[in-house]
Amino acid sequence: MDDSVIYPQDLQYWRTLPAYTGLSKPPQADAATQTSPRHDGARTPPTGDVPDTWPATKPAPTVKRPPTLEVLNDGVEARFSIGEDVFVTVGCFKGMPLVNVRRFYRPCPGKDVWKPGKQGLALAPEQWLALKRNMSSVSSVLLACGFSAKHTSYNGNGSTFLPSRFDLGNQRYAVVELFRGEAVVSLREFFRPKADQGKLLPSKKGLNLSTQQWDALEEQADKIDAVLKTVLEQKSLTSKVLKK
Repeated sequence: MDDSVIYPQDLQYWRTLPAYTGLSKPPQADAATQTSPRHDGARTPPTGDVPDTWPATKPAPTVKRPPTLEVLNDGVEARFSIGEDVFVTVGCFKGMPLVNVRRFYRPCPGKDVWKPGKQGLALAPEQWLALKRNMSSVSSVLLACGFSAKHTSYNGNGSTFLPSRFDLGNQRYAVVELFRGEAVVSLREFFRPKADQGKLLPSKKGLNLSTQQWDALEEQADKIDAVLKTVLEQKSLTSKVLKK
């Protein structure tokens, strides 16, 4: 008889040994500890390094954002969201009515407190009205600028699009241009350098609006007008005004 071959009668003999007696199915690993069971069928007690139950994980805190429209300062100021932490605030600053387009930030990430940042431009009522009058033209040029940006990325050549500037008054402009390969509307204050009064250069005061932010601003224009009219009349904002 060959010793390297396991014969059926040997298997029958091994199954009668104490290690296999009483087992109706092959031993399974313990689901909690992922360890093999003992031969007598008893569960291996957990060690000090492996707890019986793992502590429940805490859900990640949700970041609160301001609502799309928020009434502030006893109903004489309203704030409109146009996306990506950029807001249009309509109200009075030092007694002057303004339409302030500005990027906000949260100084304390754990608190729902928002403050205006440095990027932005405050428009007087007549400057806002000039911007609104030009909105249709700005949108048309912005569409062409976006097409130029996509066309440039496809053929690899430089863009031939030239920035288009819309005068809002008092050296403030809405400029449609390409910025880092994207079409934007730049609301910006310009200045004339002392060395060359013939030049008009952009200053750091202002911000760039993406196509989506500009569309949101244009969509909210009528409501901004209604709030501005109420502020000029020194009245409190009502739900009727905000629904216009």
